[in-house]
Amino acid sequence: MYKNSWAAIMKSARSGSSWSGSETNRTFLNTGGGQFSDASYISGFGFDDDGRALAITDWDGDGDLDLWAHNRTAPRLRLLRNSSPKANRSVAFRLKGGEKSNRDAIGARLKLTLSNGSELLQTLRAGSAFLSQSSKWVHFGIDPGAAPSSLHVIWPDGFEESFSEIAAGERYHIAEGEVLKKASPRAALHLGPARQRPIAPQSPEQMVLPGRIPLPEFRYIPAGKMEAAGISRGEKPLLITLFSGTCESCTEELHQFARDEERIKTAGLEVLALSVDKLVAGSDHLAAGKLITASKFPFPSGTITPLSADHLRFLLKSLYDFPASFSVPISLLLDEERRLFAIYRGRVSTDLILHDVAFSKANDNQLRDLSVPFP
Repeated sequence: MYKNSWAAIMKSARSGSSWSGSETNRTFLNTGGGQFSDASYISGFGFDDDGRALAITDWDGDGDLDLWAHNRTAPRLRLLRNSSPKANRSVAFRLKGGEKSNRDAIGARLKLTLSNGSELLQTLRAGSAFLSQSSKWVHFGIDPGAAPSSLHVIWPDGFEESFSEIAAGERYHIAEGEVLKKASPRAALHLGPARQRPIAPQSPEQMVLPGRIPLPEFRYIPAGKMEAAGISRGEKPLLITLFSGTCESCTEELHQFARDEERIKTAGLEVLALSVDKLVAGSDHLAAGKLITASKFPFPSGTITPLSADHLRFLLKSLYDFPASFSVPISLLLDEERRLFAIYRGRVSTDLILHDVAFSKANDNQLRDLSVPFP
């Protein structure tokens, strides 16, 4: 039952569902007295990202805390820069443990007392969020109209120290058993929006499999015939391309294959074009035949059976984390034993197909190297 539950969860996530139910991020403001107010919208943090990790740091060095958020969905990484008005409203400390404490002073407890009598408590932690670690600078926000009065530190080994003469707007280094030292001022980091360069979409979407997969039971009705036929083993690789007679990209692709007939045959590749028009009620069932004739398509053609189309849908869902809709053109490249080793979604060029055909007899290591999306 446990294993089946996880399988159902992953199936839903890979279909595009939100892991957290499409909840927006939440931000709560400490208003004092043990009370918090929901400031999600006004803070600018109320994105509907599928958030995972969160790291807190003064990224731009202006004295307030900024957030780095990592998401399961795009954008995978966000910088949320704190641009609230400030005027020396914080103080920060970087600790270094002594001989009996760990070097980073993880576990140290700090109490900052303000001039108005308020006491602020923090513990230095190595990490307090999922797969993330915030800055080791211990940051205290200062109440308006108040100033730091004293700092009390309990080190991981139990040793206690107190410090005074602390000024708001400063940063300090504290080594266990030594005097307080003011840190060098940070140069201001001016951040502005960068111009994003959109990545040109790849057409077609090519996927070379790291290992060959036997083609599921696959049958089609050859053009001019009434009975279905199967895909049998052959002496050459086979490209099966699914098309619709009313699809513009399909029309361009079939005309291209017709023009490149000699190149395709010289490369030792067989081609089979199968229409999907009869899978859709109300579609023009004659359009596919008209396209085959108009393009002077020199290779075998026919119509895929509904059951084989279902088998193909299931195969694609098992191979893609986010399976797209079953749209054409889509092409399958098979080796001589009719094992699948490449898939093309969208119009595919003859050059790309012939490049991959050369690997129809590649070993597993070569296929694995070809399948990774890196040079």
